[in-house]
Amino acid sequence: MNDWTRLLREDCAGIRSETPFLFAPHCSIGCGGCARAAFWPENLAEFLLLVDVFRREELKFVVLGNMTNVLPSDGMFEGAVIFTDGLRSVGIGKSVFAMAGVRAKALLDSCERHGRTGAEFLAGIPCSVGGAAFMNAGAGGKKNAATVINTACLWTIRR
Repeated sequence: MNDWTRLLREDCAGIRSETPFLFAPHCSIGCGGCARAAFWPENLAEFLLLVDVFRREELKFVVLGNMTNVLPSDGMFEGAVIFTDGLRSVGIGKSVFAMAGVRAKALLDSCERHGRTGAEFLAGIPCSVGGAAFMNAGAGGKKNAATVINTACLWTIRR
């Protein structure tokens, strides 16, 4: 299925999108070509809907955070980009819960307000929680993996 107009109009109506999507203005190093479309879900339900639609229609897609240190190709990506920017919930109880789109600074600010410690090494790293988990971000000899208890991951199996 290559009918992006129908996809945007019917299946993904109401979810912020941009088509075509230019990488360079959104990339921290200002490079890259374009993608068929980009989407910014504002909650987990929208995110999962997008993933379901792309899988059902057998469309290529990639999930990105804030595009810090991402090096997109100069060509055309014949697929969609799903940004996690809108997934910014943080919950603090006995443990700290943060969705993929939460920026490291916002997470650390929330932890400080609630007297939580352990992830201070993320200070100054321009990443989202999802990116920090995916790349195992770290500094000063400490790594993200040492602070994470559980993750909920979307895993796409490619054939």
